Amino acid sequence: MTAQRPTFRHHAAIALLCATGLSPVSASGETLRGALAKAYTSNPTLTGARPDDAIEQLRNRKLVPLRRREEPSDTVAAGLVIGTDPPAGRSVGADAEVTLIISTGRTLKPVPKVLGFRLSKAKKTLEEAGFKVGTTKTGSSDYYDEEVVIKQDPAADTQTAPGTAVNLVVNE
Repeated sequence: MTAQRPTFRHHAAIALLCATGLSPVSASGETLRGALAKAYTSNPTLTGARPDDAIEQLRNRKLVPLRRREEPSDTVAAGLVIGTDPPAGRSVGADAEVTLIISTGRTLKPVPKVLGFRLSKAKKTLEEAGFKVGTTKTGSSDYYDEEVVIKQDPAADTQTAPGTAVNLVVNE
């Protein structure tokens, strides 16, 4: 059997063995693979997990859950894990510090004010802001012109999730 010429990967593996306290001189290929497996792991996918379960999974992989960061998410419920930093699938060293990114829930936006707008302009304004028009009823007010929005629910500037229906009352 002829010996292979050392490559960069061989040199990196030998350096890794030295760093982990193993002898590269007596290391067989099996020891090299074992040392590499112990020294590196991939960061697991934790999206949708409860934080306590995510911490347990990280510790089982010899990773260190260091801190938590909160961010809004339109796809992951509040209180669950959105992801990690470094990201899932990235190869990390044993004892690497991992930040859990926890969902605060959907992004909230203020409902735009459409009082005093004609119905067509009110609909366009709401839709451009990411809201839907809910029910449209008629009412009466001496303070507004005909066919103008005299009431909206939720009220203007209420923080709510995009896609929320805004109910309108239009002056007769």
